[in-house]
Amino acid sequence: MCISYSGRCVLSNHMSHRDANRGGCSQSCRWKYDLYDLPFGEERRSIKGQIPEPFSMSAVDMCMIEHIPDMIENGVDSLKIEGRMKSVHYVSTVTNCYKTAVDAYLKSPETFEAIKQDLIDELWKVAQRELATGFYYQAPTENEQLFGARRKIPKYKFIAEVVGFDKASMTATIRQRNVINDGDVVEIYGPGFRHFETTIQNLRDGDGLPLDRANRPMDLLTITVPQEVYPGDMIRSCQSGLINLYKEDGRSVTVRA
Repeated sequence: MCISYSGRCVLSNHMSHRDANRGGCSQSCRWKYDLYDLPFGEERRSIKGQIPEPFSMSAVDMCMIEHIPDMIENGVDSLKIEGRMKSVHYVSTVTNCYKTAVDAYLKSPETFEAIKQDLIDELWKVAQRELATGFYYQAPTENEQLFGARRKIPKYKFIAEVVGFDKASMTATIRQRNVINDGDVVEIYGPGFRHFETTIQNLRDGDGLPLDRANRPMDLLTITVPQEVYPGDMIRSCQSGLINLYKEDGRSVTVRA
């Protein structure tokens, strides 16, 4: 889509010799750019400061979760979901959502409509930018561009992956990915849209010693959980997020929600 319509991805090939069509995109559209005046016969002059934000080509992310019915009814047989340079947390969440959406609509339109908002909310747990439908229904407007700082930031952080579970003691062995605090409110989820919220309890290191805080990624830890979990399940913390508020002159300020 980007190459065929916008040309933004071609800049990656041109400026950094990294092929956007082969997974090597340098994300040129996310770069900051200066603006220059080029008077005839004179040196170029930067007019930096005369525009409120230096991001001029950053598009919001494309999302078609609400429009799965349109895609299926128009004969789409396969979906390509963006996963290049993404975390296992992102890929697992997005594929889980789209599989659930497709299965629900194939069961009945009513089943899909009943869970549509849940699917949207789930995607926002990993979305990095605002979401839009790209070029599917019309040419994008300025509302589908992200000038300046992000206007919405996820409130969830991927903190661990389940690698084992002992049902007798209800103890999960987890591999840490981000900082974990004893008492953190977390959500554990797995395939089939299986979710539940709990609190990190009885956090211990690999030697069984109690911890108040774990801050060494890839360490093996144990926690007590209220219900059965499975290897491969993901754990994300429910943390306050950041949002970007825009002033009248176009400048943004980031605040904690």
